[in-house]
Amino acid sequence: MVEQVKQLIRADRRMTIEELTQEVGISHGSIHAILSDDLKMKRVSAKFVPRLLNPNQMETRQLTAAECFEKSTEDPTFLETSLQVTRPVHLRPGDKDAVIRMAHNVLSSTKEITSCQIQKKKVMLVAFFGNEGVVHHEFVPDGQSVNGPFYMQVLKRLREAIRRKRPAKWQGGWSLHHDNAPSHTSIVVQMWLAKKNILLLHQPPYSPDLAPSDFWLFPKIKIVLTP
Repeated sequence: MVEQVKQLIRADRRMTIEELTQEVGISHGSIHAILSDDLKMKRVSAKFVPRLLNPNQMETRQLTAAECFEKSTEDPTFLETSLQVTRPVHLRPGDKDAVIRMAHNVLSSTKEITSCQIQKKKVMLVAFFGNEGVVHHEFVPDGQSVNGPFYMQVLKRLREAIRRKRPAKWQGGWSLHHDNAPSHTSIVVQMWLAKKNILLLHQPPYSPDLAPSDFWLFPKIKIVLTP
C-alpha cells in the first residue's frame, strides 16, 4: 500500500489526498499517515507546483520575461531601481516591533532571525523592498479591507518614503513590481500610477516564481513564525 501511494505521487505530484483516497481505496486518514509517517512527505505551498498555463498565459509570461531581460540589458541599474511589494501578510505577533525587525532581517539575509511571541490576534503587514532592503512598511488597521483606494493611499506614503529614504531612486526614477491582486489592478491604482509616471513591471498570471516575495520571502517568514 505504501509503495502504491509512493508510485502514484511520483507519477503525478499534483495529486490531492482525496484523489489518492479514491485511487488506492483507503481512508483519508490512512493516506495522510502514509504520506507523513511512512514516506516522510510534507505539503509545500501549492502555488509553487507548476500550473498548466493556457497558450495566452504562456505567451504573456514569455513576453514579460523578454521585456524584463531587455530592460536589464539596456540599463544595468534596472533591478537596483525596482521595488517589490509583498501581498498583505497575516501575522500573529505579540510585538509589532519584533515583526519589523524580523522582516528587515529576512530581507537583508545578514542578521540572525529570532522568533517573536505568538498571540491569537492577527495583524496584516504590507512591505516594500528593493536591493537596499525595506523602504516602507505598514500594518493594516483592524477591520480595514485591502482594496484599491486603501492601496493607493499606501502607495502615496511609499512615494514619500522613497523621497526621504532613497533620494537616488527618487531622482533617477524607480519602478514597482506587484502581483495581480484586485487591489493592485484596480482602476484607481492604475490611474494614479499613470498620473505619477511610475513604471509598473508586469506580473504574468500564475507565475509566483517571478515574484520574489512569493518565491523566497514568505516561506522564510512562515518558518520564523512557526511555534
